[in-house]
Amino acid sequence: MDLLVKVWLPGGAELWVLNHVEVQGDRDAKFAERMYTCQHRAYDLHRKPVVGLAILADEDPSWRVSEYRQVLWGSEVIYRFNTVKLLDYLDHLPDLAESDNPFAIVTLVHLTGKQTKSNPNERLQAKKCITRSLYRKGFSRQKVIDLYRFIDWVLSLPAELDDLFWEDLSNFEENQQMPYITSVERIGMEKGQLIGIQIGEQKGRQEGRQEEAASMLLKLMRRKFGQTPEWVTEKVLSAQLERIELWGENVLFANSVDEVFASGAT
Repeated sequence: MDLLVKVWLPGGAELWVLNHVEVQGDRDAKFAERMYTCQHRAYDLHRKPVVGLAILADEDPSWRVSEYRQVLWGSEVIYRFNTVKLLDYLDHLPDLAESDNPFAIVTLVHLTGKQTKSNPNERLQAKKCITRSLYRKGFSRQKVIDLYRFIDWVLSLPAELDDLFWEDLSNFEENQQMPYITSVERIGMEKGQLIGIQIGEQKGRQEGRQEEAASMLLKLMRRKFGQTPEWVTEKVLSAQLERIELWGENVLFANSVDEVFASGAT
């Protein structure tokens, strides 16, 4: 449970609604069955209505799963759930760019990452534009920082372009008199001995990203599965960044801690 809200119908009756959201990054023949299984388990546990939402973040325009069906000898089970295909928003990129809805920004970043994965220079320009827009939208300092962490995760750059990005952002923040993101970077660099960052060295920056990624993954796992065993923490903290990113994708649709490490586990 990430958020619990108590609501009433217009007539005054109290209503529970359980929202089950799955983010799926690749086409999976068993995805619809997994949606049904989670819905059934949630209903069986709470005996309350369950609203299912599948967010399809894959790159296959034709894959639009929205139903699980089981039929045998006259017995039939059908479960239909809501589906959002992020690729559909490719025709609405200007609207996403203008919106101050954090979900619109996250969708824009996701699609931009797909479009620029083989063009780092184009990605650099897009990252500059999206990051600057956070200041114009009037977000608080903390919200700018939180959204930027996602932007930096998805729109990662080669070392030389990353240096150009930070130089540009530092100048921009100085002109805007809003030292939000770069001030956090400086704080992190001052605490280099604690987080593994060495000033001016790419190795240190990589270690800092690795620690941040590990912390984020452990937080996601605790939210989804509850308190995790000690071996999980040790495994994540000792893993390379590429492996942590892979597990981060797995945790979105895994049903257990073991399933997170099932793909590419050492």
